[in-house]
Amino acid sequence: MAFVLFLMSSISYVPPEPPLGFINLHWRAIVPPSLSTSHPTVHLPNVPLTPPHPADRSPSSARSASQSTRSNVSTSATLVTAGEDETPLDHAKNGTRLDRFATAYVPHWLQTLPPPTFTATIPPSPPFPPLGYNPSLLSPIVEVGSIPLATIHPSILSLPCPVSHLGPLESTKAVSNPTYYAEHFSVLLSLHLRQQTIEMDQALIYNVPLHVSPRSDHIYRIHIPGIREDTPRLAIGDRLLFRGLYLDWKAPSLAAVEGEIVGMIKSQGYVFVRSPNLEELDKSLPRLNTPTVRIETPTIDAGSGHSASPERGVDARPACFQIRFLVNSSAACVMQDAVRTLSYALRNEHTASRKWLFPIVSDVPQEPATPRDLAWVDADLNEQQKDAVSAVVNRRHRVPFLVSGPPGTGKTKTLVESVHQILLTNPYASVLVCAPSNPAADTIARRLAKHMAPGDMLRLNAPNRTFAEVPDDLLLHSYIQDSAFALPPVQQLLRYRVVVTTCLDANILNEAKVNNWNMMGMECEVHKALHPRSHNVHPMFPHWTHLLIDEAAQASEPEALVPISVVLPYPIHVDCPMIDITVVLCGDVYQLGPVISSQEAREAGLDMSLLERLSEREVYKNHPLSRKNLHKRGLEVDYPAPFVNLLQNYRSIASILMVPAALFYEDSLVASAQDVRLVKWSQLPNPTIPILFAGCESEEDWIDEGASWYNTGEIDRTLALVQSILVEIPEITQKEIAVITPWREQVWKMRAALRTAGYGGVDVGNVETYQGGEFRVTIVSCVRSRERFLESDKNANMGLFNEPKRFNVAITRAKELLVIVGNANLLKLDPYWNGFLQIALRNNLYVGPPVQLVRTEAYLSRIEWAVSSFMSSCLAGLADALRAQLRSERGMDVEDQTMFLSDAVARQTLRDE
Repeated sequence: MAFVLFLMSSISYVPPEPPLGFINLHWRAIVPPSLSTSHPTVHLPNVPLTPPHPADRSPSSARSASQSTRSNVSTSATLVTAGEDETPLDHAKNGTRLDRFATAYVPHWLQTLPPPTFTATIPPSPPFPPLGYNPSLLSPIVEVGSIPLATIHPSILSLPCPVSHLGPLESTKAVSNPTYYAEHFSVLLSLHLRQQTIEMDQALIYNVPLHVSPRSDHIYRIHIPGIREDTPRLAIGDRLLFRGLYLDWKAPSLAAVEGEIVGMIKSQGYVFVRSPNLEELDKSLPRLNTPTVRIETPTIDAGSGHSASPERGVDARPACFQIRFLVNSSAACVMQDAVRTLSYALRNEHTASRKWLFPIVSDVPQEPATPRDLAWVDADLNEQQKDAVSAVVNRRHRVPFLVSGPPGTGKTKTLVESVHQILLTNPYASVLVCAPSNPAADTIARRLAKHMAPGDMLRLNAPNRTFAEVPDDLLLHSYIQDSAFALPPVQQLLRYRVVVTTCLDANILNEAKVNNWNMMGMECEVHKALHPRSHNVHPMFPHWTHLLIDEAAQASEPEALVPISVVLPYPIHVDCPMIDITVVLCGDVYQLGPVISSQEAREAGLDMSLLERLSEREVYKNHPLSRKNLHKRGLEVDYPAPFVNLLQNYRSIASILMVPAALFYEDSLVASAQDVRLVKWSQLPNPTIPILFAGCESEEDWIDEGASWYNTGEIDRTLALVQSILVEIPEITQKEIAVITPWREQVWKMRAALRTAGYGGVDVGNVETYQGGEFRVTIVSCVRSRERFLESDKNANMGLFNEPKRFNVAITRAKELLVIVGNANLLKLDPYWNGFLQIALRNNLYVGPPVQLVRTEAYLSRIEWAVSSFMSSCLAGLADALRAQLRSERGMDVEDQTMFLSDAVARQTLRDE
């Protein structure tokens, strides 16, 4: 104990930052992070919750208040009410044409409710890790080296959202002025958070009955149709406010009551809310005897959503509520902390942070690493994949190593093998593996678990994640305490060789101070106390030696910085030897990226991943082995490539790859699938290419005023196509067919139609569900047929139009047969769909109404040239003439004959077109 006291007295203790005052009034409708030391956590007292200032509203967000959000409905469809007594029927009487896509009428008194005089809140969630979690016996030392984040940039919650317009990140300015880097992303995160509050305000709903079983413990069920399309985007643990509405009196309850979401059934639009104070709401208007809660006769099972047996003797008198959704700001605050941490490191000329965020050619060693013999765990890797693994293991790249590749090229497979080889070759390595989403993190954890014991790998989960979400085989690799996911004791945590978690949940390690910065800083202070004359020059061993992020293209740059801040090393003396930390980013920048609410933030680059931004820097983009330079000859390689581009596609038959190869991947794909074959199907207009574009111009319809969309004509057409495939190609089973569509209502109606017809085994889902998936047959139902809704689709980040990354995911799931069902005359307005149609029309892949499209030679890839009847017709027309002319040109050498043949084919190609 005396030794501990000696160390404590010898170390300059830096206390944690105090909370930074109150939350700015601009953020009235947010839930702050719990007990944060870097962000304010308390709203100003006695300030009623009021609607956002008119300046906060987007031009298209006139308050429409029915039981769904309006974020995906065009502004032309909004009904504006002139007064309390004027209704849509009055508009019709006055000669105004009614619009079937108009939003619901809301009485004036509901739009102008006074703010509540009091809000009954729920206590904040306990912090995680808990306050008692202590990563060291020397507790004061833990705070040594903690970064004063507030000195870099104030919390986004302490300032109003800025109104200035930003451009994309300027790398040169960020390197010379690190504070700019923090300011830039803090503003973008603030814009993103503001848009989330606007969307939640648009999702304000009225006249909502609550349903509760008498046996429930303050749990209520409400119907919110918009959650089918994640509008509003809700999650377990989010908060909302109830306000009683007394229609006879045209008055609200005086108080608002907070509730917490504890469950959801998205397919039915049901949300389950816990609100211990709601039963007291009636007391705000005691003169009314009407109950505020509708006690329904049938109870609803929260797991299945089906009605149970009726109960007798319950009151069924209806009452209704206004419901306002609050925005959980924790994710934005966590990302800002990561941005401020890296900015602090940049400001202090921290070498690793600059090399990771703004690498240059001189950061890469000029000499290649000495290859080492590796005992491959996965013997099926190709040479490119093995090169990537060797590069990660050899640790020669002080800049992030990028592993990129189109769908089906084995990116995750390469990353998994890299982890295994790191552990086999480095007994001191500790590896942090992250992904943007829980499903992606689960996927890589399950693959790693096949060769790892539970004591070697931890699947770190947030405490609010339910057991039902986690695959059973990963529960053995998770730490559970008091019937919830938890963080192991620090001694046990440090013994794990691999920790797998999401990018945002990696912040749990920061909160627990189990990151390189804090632990290395603590080590430096202890060494300085024990060896005061050493000048702190001693070897340093970071705990986290490797960081690998899978699906990195789906994470925004601030999100990717969260795990990077975990492995960021503490700044040490220049003469102090230290192991370089390896950072690997794996993904495809042409597939789905991060979901960003604010269009202004998207335009300024918040929807660009760190992987995508780095790939555009000179050290990667201009390297002779980069994807854009693959077809160039004679380029000299000056330094080892800090990246690998995977080219061999093991998923799809060659002809299906010709569209993504031409539109996205610089014509670099190599078809390497072994278990695929050309299907024979009478519906194919070109039997040599298994692609069908089935034109369908039926019009779409909506549910619940734009909560979601469906297209009955496309459902009928898809059903007929599925039936034809299963009848004519008996070796294809129902489970090998996937129907992909961007709208959840189309998903459910399509699924119901298929089940009714006896095809319940066919998989149906939206695009996001299938990223990373593959099926022998894929049918894409586009749904949208009216041009008037395209702008609102763009604002809501929905649909397949003007969404190239979502489009790319949709068309790259098929192994043997790809079918598109959609309105070609609408889709041709999108440049990527236009490119698809160019390929379809010149190869006779389109069937349907005539398409008015100017034919070009654009998007002609090597794959298309190799597989299409287009090339065959060219060669057939030239064969005899070429043979005759070549016979007469015996004086030409082989090179001249080859050039002559190429020129002749090109001339014939142009004539045919």
